[in-house]
Amino acid sequence: MGQQKGSNSSGIRRFNERLILSMLSKHGASSKTELAKLTNLTTQAVMRIVNDLFEQNLILLESKRVSGKGRPSEMYTLNPNGAYSIGVMVGRREIKIVLMDIAGHIISKMQESYNYPDPYRIVEVIVDNLPHLVANISDDKQERIKGLGVAMPWFLGRWSDGQEMPKEIAVIWETFNLKEQLEDRLHYDIQVSNDCTAASAAELLFGQGKNINNYLYVYIDSFIGGGLVLKGNVETGIHANSAAIASYPVSYSKSPSLPTPKRPFEILLNRASLMSLIDYLTLRNYDVSNIVQLQQGLNTDAFEFDEWIEDCSHALAELVVGASAILDYEAVIIDINLNGTLLDKIISKTKLFVDEFIERDIFPPRIVKGALGKDAIMVGGAILPFYSNFIADKSVLFKPD
Repeated sequence: MGQQKGSNSSGIRRFNERLILSMLSKHGASSKTELAKLTNLTTQAVMRIVNDLFEQNLILLESKRVSGKGRPSEMYTLNPNGAYSIGVMVGRREIKIVLMDIAGHIISKMQESYNYPDPYRIVEVIVDNLPHLVANISDDKQERIKGLGVAMPWFLGRWSDGQEMPKEIAVIWETFNLKEQLEDRLHYDIQVSNDCTAASAAELLFGQGKNINNYLYVYIDSFIGGGLVLKGNVETGIHANSAAIASYPVSYSKSPSLPTPKRPFEILLNRASLMSLIDYLTLRNYDVSNIVQLQQGLNTDAFEFDEWIEDCSHALAELVVGASAILDYEAVIIDINLNGTLLDKIISKTKLFVDEFIERDIFPPRIVKGALGKDAIMVGGAILPFYSNFIADKSVLFKPD
């Protein structure tokens, strides 16, 4: 993250405070000298800002590090008790809510599964569960909750064909404003972001993004979604819809669970999503209709799905190579809303296909496993209030018209 010009000295000072907090979030305990190098600020400016943040209880003096014959370096880190936030993941098959501190520690969480996302029911679940979640911290700490962030798919109702959700529910989503509904019921500041954009930001602050500054983020859930991080910033695009990889065109699938496309190509969603895996297993006469049953079957090795892994990885490799030709990024980070070894198998197979597909004029990106797993989108929602209040890069908060 580089420096940004401000319109006045207080604006610049506020941005530089955010910059310091961003670096501590991403890099962990750092000295004032290290923070000066990371932010391109002068040592004197960093000293003043660090001292102010310390007085605000947002950072802590963690320890002193001794190196060489010089004076020991004072190491600063984020104060977990300095600020809190609430994160909500609204998914196509489940909702998750979390209370998290500014250092990324999950304090309490809950989740509820459903057959389809009813918008009014989602509001009630959030409102009803918040008192129980925040009761896990003292009253004085509750006053430090900076807001509530919602991470959810854009165009939630537009994918419905009557199977994902009833058509009447899909119609409601076309005009339903979840942010306004929550603001009417709650006293928190509400932020809303695309689910996988938020997850890519969470990976940036608390996962592989600590060491990788340029990556395409892929999250395999009921659907598949993505995010884009370049030069250490989340790039959302002009419509806040960058890396909308569900609709990425790929070749035809060989899986018998998919009908022949009506277009000259298939879309990634139909070959690389948990819904496509459930469809495949159903065709193979397994009794599985949701992610909970899917997880249970994976835990007990009840499923045979090597054919689906092959097909999914083939499609993912097409995405990796195609996007590399345009973006020239360091890595692709892939994560999944499941526990277990399935993701390791997908990544291993995808690497083999990428090696087969890559052309001589493209630098092959690394393909690495995400660090947050099932918590990725939920944590992504929780960092939205921190982005709003403390982080220098606020592009993740932008929402389409």
